[in-house]
Amino acid sequence: IDFQLTPLLFQENYLSTFKDGGGINDLRTMAQMSDYVSLGDIASNKMRGTNNWSILPNVGFLSCIAPASCNKGFLPFPKFPEFFGKFSSMKKTKRQLKELKKAVSTKLDGTAGDLLNDYVPMLFTFIVKQLIKEDSESVGEAIQIMDYYNI
Repeated sequence: IDFQLTPLLFQENYLSTFKDGGGINDLRTMAQMSDYVSLGDIASNKMRGTNNWSILPNVGFLSCIAPASCNKGFLPFPKFPEFFGKFSSMKKTKRQLKELKKAVSTKLDGTAGDLLNDYVPMLFTFIVKQLIKEDSESVGEAIQIMDYYNI
């Protein structure tokens, strides 16, 4: 298992080892485990930032071993880290926004944020309203708008 994947697997699943209604002792244990996970993340960032791979055993200890020793829970089937799916979706959205910004740059001026927050909702609403209408003239108007903005 990759040394970078193990902490992600642990972080995704360690709270699932607690049962509902555990009380204040469970909350204290969760807090202690979270502290260790945070320290492991800090050590991991330090290791990569300074290229000091000699602290890798400390990263493993702080990220997985120390927090796991705080709890006696068991999880037979851990979930795969959702981070990967969300990161992939985020990259895809950024790429699509970049492509859209390039396509409409001859007609619209502004940042990618302006495009996403102001122009896209307005254009989307206008185009969909035209397409919902049942006459062919409205569909032609939607196509004209899309052609005008190069989308």
